[in-house]
Amino acid sequence: MQQNFFMTMKGSSKGDVTGKANTADSDGTHAIDAYKEKATVLYYKEEAQIERGTSGQITGTPVYIPVEVAVLGGSAFESSVRDLFDTGEQLDEVVIERYRPKKEGGKENHYKHTYQKGVVTGFKSLFGSSPDELMHGTTPGMQREVQEVLLVQFTFEKADHEALTSSVQASVNKNTGS
Repeated sequence: MQQNFFMTMKGSSKGDVTGKANTADSDGTHAIDAYKEKATVLYYKEEAQIERGTSGQITGTPVYIPVEVAVLGGSAFESSVRDLFDTGEQLDEVVIERYRPKKEGGKENHYKHTYQKGVVTGFKSLFGSSPDELMHGTTPGMQREVQEVLLVQFTFEKADHEALTSSVQASVNKNTGS
């Protein structure tokens, strides 16, 4: 089942930095017009590790590795992310939403990841002829010769993960471990 992922990113003083990610101001294309105020996500990874002893019992607290998100960017979005990285400005909120097709047509917001109080810890600019070449995935509607992708890494203090079509919800506070 094909699913589409979109992201919004807000800095504490810069405000919305993803609003121009899929606009003509950024790179002259729109991945999906209905979501052009959001960045199109090609790749998303959140990872945590915890130490366990030889008996399998937990011996430490979880260690959260910075979240990685690869988005179709463009110069306006990349410039904003570079500013966040260079200044160390706090990210008030990063929201990654996953949409999936409905049987009746259209799409529904299926899953939502919300990260609060983060900092951009790294980024990479990638260029290629297709999203498949860049991230081993595909994005429908993106037909052009060269695509600009920005891989953004950020930390967070609090994360909420919510399945919007069911009652499943999880929260993580890195300071308290709960």
